[in-house]
Amino acid sequence: MDCESGLPASFLWTAAVLVILHSSAGDSDLICYDQPIIALIGNDVTLPCHLQPGINVIDWRVEWTKPGLDPQHVHVHEEGRMLYQTQNPSFSLRTRLFMDELLQGNVSMMIFRVTLSDEGTYRCTIPSAHKEALVHLRVGSVSSPAVTSLNISSGGVVLRCESAGWYPEPELLWLDDEGNVLSTGPPESVRGPDGLYTVRRNLSVDQTHRRNFICRVQQEKINQNRETHFNITVPDNKHETRQKEKQPEVVFLTEAETENPDSDQQIQISNPDSFSIRGRKTSRGRNHTRPLT
Repeated sequence: MDCESGLPASFLWTAAVLVILHSSAGDSDLICYDQPIIALIGNDVTLPCHLQPGINVIDWRVEWTKPGLDPQHVHVHEEGRMLYQTQNPSFSLRTRLFMDELLQGNVSMMIFRVTLSDEGTYRCTIPSAHKEALVHLRVGSVSSPAVTSLNISSGGVVLRCESAGWYPEPELLWLDDEGNVLSTGPPESVRGPDGLYTVRRNLSVDQTHRRNFICRVQQEKINQNRETHFNITVPDNKHETRQKEKQPEVVFLTEAETENPDSDQQIQISNPDSFSIRGRKTSRGRNHTRPLT
């Protein structure tokens, strides 16, 4: 018993500790990345949030929620452990905080195996400090375009470029070897039951030139594009070509796609009766997880 105040010493000690903790948290700001975080479906992503200046919050309650989700809790940490019973089932075994980083005030959350439904706004809250901030996750999906021939004759060829498995809805362009957009048929876009888009577009090519072509599929919101480069060559022996144009033969030879997005994928379409086509696939863009600053 404290003689002057008449209160138990244990109560005063607890109150003093709470005042110190509240004062420390009050001096820190909860800072989350203010630009959308971009992740591709199937990849892992970190939503960055931290207290500045950093303080030890490993025993504090840290809540990550997703407004509109029911239940809305994505990850709840308290007293050094995760509270699994409060978590939305769609995030089961797919989230974590960084225990060592909590000692420094880093409350960032990692999401494993991102799905399309993960896209949206997340709220990080530290209730005891009366702090909260928002992070927006933008989810994308990409695939390399494939080119096929719809019609081959002595007058030319109609090429179709198609790419499936995109999100958000991408733009498909045919370009020449100088990067100029070519006049083509209207684009087609279909959204499947999985929420992903398939896009296609045709290009008519005559046999009067030797030219390079590029089929590009791009999505600026997720900073991604994929390209297939084609070279079309008109045979020098036109007399021989005219003799064989009645029954053109088309052979498609396609290599399996590699995991390296910058590697070339060779595609060959040989038509000895009219022309030959040789191409490669390339990609641009990456999964964006911005580091804490």
